[in-house]
Amino acid sequence: MNRLFACAALGLVACATPSSSGKQESNGPTVERQKISNLSHFDIGTCTAPNPTLPEPLNLEGVVGALVTARPAVLECFVDPKNRGAADDSGAAVKANITDTGATFEVAGTNLTPVGIACIDTALKRLPFKPLEKGAAPVSGSAEFRHNANSPSVKLGVNAASDVAAAIRLAAAAWCECWSPIGTDAPPANLKATVKVATGKPPEVTFELNPDAAATTLAACLTPKIAALVLTPAATELTVHYPFLLVSSIASQESAAAAPELQFIQLDLIRAERAAEVAGKIGVRTNALTTYDALVAKYKAKPDSRLVKDLKDKCAAMVASDEDWIASLKKQADIDARSLALATSLKAKDARWTEAEAAAQTQVTASASDVKKAEEVRTADAAVCPKERK
Repeated sequence: MNRLFACAALGLVACATPSSSGKQESNGPTVERQKISNLSHFDIGTCTAPNPTLPEPLNLEGVVGALVTARPAVLECFVDPKNRGAADDSGAAVKANITDTGATFEVAGTNLTPVGIACIDTALKRLPFKPLEKGAAPVSGSAEFRHNANSPSVKLGVNAASDVAAAIRLAAAAWCECWSPIGTDAPPANLKATVKVATGKPPEVTFELNPDAAATTLAACLTPKIAALVLTPAATELTVHYPFLLVSSIASQESAAAAPELQFIQLDLIRAERAAEVAGKIGVRTNALTTYDALVAKYKAKPDSRLVKDLKDKCAAMVASDEDWIASLKKQADIDARSLALATSLKAKDARWTEAEAAAQTQVTASASDVKKAEEVRTADAAVCPKERK
């Protein structure tokens, strides 16, 4: 629900006063209040290289699942204005091709600059694809990523205060040494910096006191990094209050201390990771089915009692892969249920969450249907397994 969060964040202002060479009123310096834009969430998971569990041998479903795990880093490429064109909506259609010499990627962009396409290609190259066995048939998979006006992004030139916020937001992805220690924990909430910027001086950075130990550690790491940024306004001294809106695609749950809007975004990130896991489990199940079907075909072509044990074992492995697939679907369904509950509670206070609640309900319904279908597949698979004769 980025739109609602942006509306709240844009209420923040920065104070700008004339520099020492400027005129002052008799009762003190004049104060200009500038509304700050460029306050969007940052996914600290972009600092962690994707590590999907890939089916062996690799197949289409495994490739697609892996591509989905690259989503955080790919979407971060859309934040920088140099990577996008002038339109509000952008997108990237990506394809991974894996052969016995390694992985290559194709990126077709909508409203993306060559620099943006290169950024996405770099993000995809972090995926842990290994070369296939010599002579193996190539394996390919595709995915699409979308970015719109409500997605995290930076726009330069709005005003001096917004440009300060832009510089901090754009630099966040390079501060991995600060974010990485958080690991799979939910990122701390209410991390707020005050940045004073004056011509000819380095920025003065302070953070609000926070009882969260992780927030205190982060503040100590981030302070010198923000102070090292070039944040010189044209002719004013600025005091910018910058809230770090942190989420994490690698966290197992949302932070109860975070704003509800951030919790909703966090759940969406977790769901994407669950969807990638589901794709990988389907890939494992596909391999198990292929192996069992090949053995059945061999037995039918030339019945041999020595193959019966293998038939039982391979069929049991197929059913076990069904169970893993179902378990991953249920984990995804749990995230959908949590998202729906949150959206429903927020809609009770603000009708603008009606659309989000409806979308969450659609996902809950679809997830329940997916679980049911997978359970039916498991039942059918178990039914064909060779039985012991009594």
